[in-house]
Amino acid sequence: MAIYRKNDVKDLLRQEYVLLLGDSVQRSIYKDMVVLSQGNRFLSHRELKTKGEPTFCGDKLVKRSELTNGIHYREEREYVTKDLHLKFCFLTKIYNDYVESILNSIQDGTSPKPDVLVLNSCLWDITRYGPNSMASYQENLQKLCTRLQEILPTTTLVLWRTTLPVSEDVRGGFMTKDAEYRKDMLRLDVMRANYFAYNIMNKFSYDVADLYYHFQFQLHRQARDGVHWNMYAHRRVTNILLSHIANAWDVPDPVLPWHNNSKINFNESDVMFNRTNVLCEAYGHLDSTKKVISPIRAPSRKKPTDHQSAGILYSDVYTVPDDIHVEEEYEILNPKLSESSKVMLPSAPYPDKDAGPSSSGPLRLRRNRISTTGYKQPGRASKMIKERLRKERESEIARLGQRDANHLERFDKPMVGRWVRSHLVRNRQRYYY
Repeated sequence: MAIYRKNDVKDLLRQEYVLLLGDSVQRSIYKDMVVLSQGNRFLSHRELKTKGEPTFCGDKLVKRSELTNGIHYREEREYVTKDLHLKFCFLTKIYNDYVESILNSIQDGTSPKPDVLVLNSCLWDITRYGPNSMASYQENLQKLCTRLQEILPTTTLVLWRTTLPVSEDVRGGFMTKDAEYRKDMLRLDVMRANYFAYNIMNKFSYDVADLYYHFQFQLHRQARDGVHWNMYAHRRVTNILLSHIANAWDVPDPVLPWHNNSKINFNESDVMFNRTNVLCEAYGHLDSTKKVISPIRAPSRKKPTDHQSAGILYSDVYTVPDDIHVEEEYEILNPKLSESSKVMLPSAPYPDKDAGPSSSGPLRLRRNRISTTGYKQPGRASKMIKERLRKERESEIARLGQRDANHLERFDKPMVGRWVRSHLVRNRQRYYY
């Protein structure tokens, strides 16, 4: 896989018509190609999230329906210059009346025949069309490939892009309340759908770019909704697709941007995986002296970069109660601490009276949302927490005896809410302070 820059994209796709059909991830791929054709920069966070805008970097909004998350949403965008012609059409189903209208316009000459056709549609197909959606998905893929063979010339490069991995907690626009029953099995359904799509495309001798394979170990680049991806991931997708097109046309890969700089030496694997330092070196400089400020700020040390790191950080320091979900977002209140310098809480059954917090301070985590039990902890213990502590203290006194009661009294004070996250450890015999 090569690294493509502005001039490389123009040289490869000069006077070529590229048509992209797919969902919101496909739209971001279209936007990244438009941005890369204009300059060596990344997509911004706002550009990735926005949909249906009147214009994007000089392109034209050809058609758009009302902004909804329904299956009838339509959006068509087109970017035309003297060197490049890109078009995107939003799909919620791989083959229906809308897709047939696009194919008919190509067949009757209303729209030009594409030189490259990049296809993908999966998540909407298998979640929004009933319990038999997987079988219908395979049938629609067969119908689409049959129609493509009828209307497209043999010179058109048909490229199927496999669906990227999704996380366990998916919150995309296609995941409505009616589709919640598919949430637990969606990751496996995506793998099945990719398998079916590969076999069908291979049967019709169409190309397949297996992006699921390339991104199954790069989930750290996934957005918080579990479906979309950040700017580095989309630049790697663009490089993979452009490399595939170049290989199909027997065009040599472009030389690396730093090939004449003896001070820069990346490993071949780093270049192949498009690691962040490689991408920043390739697209983060206008020249040898001036750097481009990244459109997305670097992850702050105050917040974990993803749900998984938040869960690991939380569970390593505290015992997680049943009513707290570690997948939710937490905020580290002590900015001086990092994950490598965590302050472990005392391991003694009860801390000494005079033993204060460590010099660096305890690692305190604050929830950004209200707990599922209906209370929050804003710094002072709420009535519900104090009542629970009182009951637990009485049961502990009855079991351990009066001699340990003086150690338990401190947990009735209002300041406890600042320091106690889970007031009982797993063995129900010790307190963390």
